[in-house]
Amino acid sequence: LKKCFWYIDASLSELLYPIDTSITYLGVTGTDGKTTTSFYIYEISKACGYNPLLITTIGIKYKDKYKKFKNKSYSFLAYSIKSFYRNLTNRKFLDAIKCILLLDRAGYRQNVETHRTTPLSSEIRRLIRKYTRKGANLIILECTSHAIDQYRLKGIVFDSVVFTNVTKEHLDYHLTWENYINTKLKLVKQLKSYGTIAVNRDDENSYRYIKENISRYGNKIVLVEYYIKEYKSINLNNFFVNVSRNQEKIQEVFISNHKGKEFYRAGISLMGRYNLYNALAAISCFLGFNQSNIENAVRSVERLNHLPGRMEILNRNPNIIVDFAHTPNGMENSLSSIRETAKSNNVWVIFGCAGERYKEKRPEMGRISIEYADRIILTIEDPRTENQTLINNQIIEGIKEYITNKSLKNVQILVYHDNLRINQDIRHKKLVIRFDQKSIENRRQAIRFAVQNADNKDYIVILGKGHEKTMAIDNVEYKWSDKKEVIKALKELGYKRD
Repeated sequence: LKKCFWYIDASLSELLYPIDTSITYLGVTGTDGKTTTSFYIYEISKACGYNPLLITTIGIKYKDKYKKFKNKSYSFLAYSIKSFYRNLTNRKFLDAIKCILLLDRAGYRQNVETHRTTPLSSEIRRLIRKYTRKGANLIILECTSHAIDQYRLKGIVFDSVVFTNVTKEHLDYHLTWENYINTKLKLVKQLKSYGTIAVNRDDENSYRYIKENISRYGNKIVLVEYYIKEYKSINLNNFFVNVSRNQEKIQEVFISNHKGKEFYRAGISLMGRYNLYNALAAISCFLGFNQSNIENAVRSVERLNHLPGRMEILNRNPNIIVDFAHTPNGMENSLSSIRETAKSNNVWVIFGCAGERYKEKRPEMGRISIEYADRIILTIEDPRTENQTLINNQIIEGIKEYITNKSLKNVQILVYHDNLRINQDIRHKKLVIRFDQKSIENRRQAIRFAVQNADNKDYIVILGKGHEKTMAIDNVEYKWSDKKEVIKALKELGYKRD
């Protein structure tokens, strides 16, 4: 029933809001790095003379100005259908009946979606029409699996599509990894003749699956691979990265063809190997459809910066970083980079797992946290209608399994209370501190606790929310910003921001 609605909505949007198909459309999909890669494509295309429009998680960007979406997340019909299924699943039968009878107007008025990456089909098309009339000649779209499955991108024909990686995520929706990646592969059907697919060769599972299944979508597809690892046999046009070993950690990008001929090289000054992948994904997507201005494209890579809420450094002494990572892969990328930078100093990680989302990732994220961090603080991250204590219990399952497998002795798991301080008895242990209260105050206390107890050279990494401005608790969206809470805690505790 829901999929029928999405299809009807998208089909009507095609009729009501026709868009210019003669301009260039680029799509970015994958599990992690979509927003950053999309942003990098924007910068590269602008440097090459285009007038790009970026439609992504952080809103829209045109002529270097950001704008957030203010739209409702659904039409009233779509909201009613979604709420009916949710209430039915939660055995709230009276609320379910109210929704299916289209009586929940009050709930719809409060329905402002703040965690949706790709807008509805009608929203996308209105934005494209508005900005192409202002002069946009290249459209960059961040494409989630939900958006593809719900036909939000119906009727858009892409010149180039890039896959960042495809790891296990959103399986609460797609059920299996194969369903998840097959949904993303539907974008291939929307490529123009001789359109380009850029794939991450180092993401072995998704690379192999995409390559094996791409032929069913036709032979007029150009496949571009990008990678960091070295391979003996390369048969296609490729882009690859060689990581230099100097102290400044400046990464060098080489653009090469299948014969190994080096075209250009450029330095990247970004923290983390995963950001190399994001930069390579961006330039692969762009050069996949346009190689006439390769020098400007490569040179623009040198000027790439971090996005707001993506490995954003808020303070020095202690070092406080906010990042959007909310998947096991994203978390490992962030923490491994920080661990390498921090050296012998303590790494703190503040994170949680979202409620009503893929639960199987929770133990895995617990395992990653104890592997790379010295101080693990478990707190809320959009718990929605789930019990926060149970979410933390599932994360701790992975932590305990890692402790057992590695025979770690110097680890202590504590439940937070108001008088908790890190004294000499526990200072030299790995600590896991759980905040089980299901309220905004939970995450606020977690951030304040870390800032108050960290040493000046420590690294505090706050994961999961990044740029987002609200927190979903039960069926209410509360105003929230990790960045603002960090600044507030620093001020109250007497720190001067560096």
